[in-house]
Amino acid sequence: MWRIKNGYLRTTQVIQALVQEDYAFKVPENQLPAALASPLQKLYGNLKSAKKNADAQKIVYEGIIEAMDTGILILRKGDDKLFFANRAFFQLLQMPRYNKWQNASRELKAFDAYFKEENWKNIKDVITLNINGKESDFSLRTFISYIHNQAYLVVNLDAIQSLIEKKEKEAWFNLMKVMSHEIINTMAPIQPLANNLEFLLAEHKSGLGDSYTDVKQSVETIQKRSKHLLDFIDTYRLLAELPTPKLEWVSVTNLLEGSLSLLRSMLKEKGIEVNVTIPNDKLRVYVDAKQIEQVLINLLTNCVYALDGISNPKIGFTAEQQEQKVVFTIADNGKGIAASLKRDVFVPFFTTRKNGSGIGLSLSRNIMNAHNGSIHFTSKAGTTQFYLGFKMPNH
Repeated sequence: MWRIKNGYLRTTQVIQALVQEDYAFKVPENQLPAALASPLQKLYGNLKSAKKNADAQKIVYEGIIEAMDTGILILRKGDDKLFFANRAFFQLLQMPRYNKWQNASRELKAFDAYFKEENWKNIKDVITLNINGKESDFSLRTFISYIHNQAYLVVNLDAIQSLIEKKEKEAWFNLMKVMSHEIINTMAPIQPLANNLEFLLAEHKSGLGDSYTDVKQSVETIQKRSKHLLDFIDTYRLLAELPTPKLEWVSVTNLLEGSLSLLRSMLKEKGIEVNVTIPNDKLRVYVDAKQIEQVLINLLTNCVYALDGISNPKIGFTAEQQEQKVVFTIADNGKGIAASLKRDVFVPFFTTRKNGSGIGLSLSRNIMNAHNGSIHFTSKAGTTQFYLGFKMPNH
């Protein structure tokens, strides 16, 4: 009777451990009948392994969704509707990140027509929302999924402007790849041929007579222009082949000083006054210092050209922490950007400068995107401000 009672007790403990998913529990094989101990041990091991694999998959999938720029929200029917939401969803709406639906729903009233359980359906729509006093358009897609008879509403949210910029960037990258490939293939044999012609000219100089000078100049022009075109392509390939940022904590003061040091002689020559306001000397950003210095150099250089012919020219730089991000502002008191040109400012190859390449602002935007940051500007006659936003990492 004692053996039967003890075996029953141990079996009950194993079953309860399985029900509660307590995989730290050890199956007491020596206290169970042999016919029962072996299958219980195998069942326990299989469920433990399955739970481990499921947890690993959950971590991987959540990590992938968390890293996406698209806002993802997953609701399920029941009391606590919020099943999962990634960081991008709350960042797009500029609201705190909530873990409970009763808290999040208070700030999502604009979505009631889509998120109430009786309204769940598969849709594609454009919704206009007021975000901190500014109206913005979003692409909203929802679809219903059923898992083990449980209904889930999966919501995708994207800023329309971000989608447009992404498509434009993809189009430009594809164009640059084709151009680079075709031009490099075409130009590759021209330079060596021009070099051979140069040697042949030297050997047969006397035979060319008065034509020698003209032919020599023509060959030199071919050499120079082919080299210029190849250099041109190498420069624009930076846009499509930007290396992954090597992130580290960098002092804002040191970052700005490194950028200004390269432009100091030009600023002094043109009599441009630079005013720097960094309220906190210990303010830091988590960035690739070399890439962000390049962005600052591009913006400061643009300020210098915008101030050409302006009396009492000034450039202002400010840096401040705003909640979970640091914002740089680079301003000048130049002519401003004409309204007709504002849409094209970040378009690759677009420039209003006589000898400009049109790569500076395009490259700057790509660098900021690679840092999960933002770049935008405001401009009117007499002033232009560029804003760089850097998100602070959770750690």
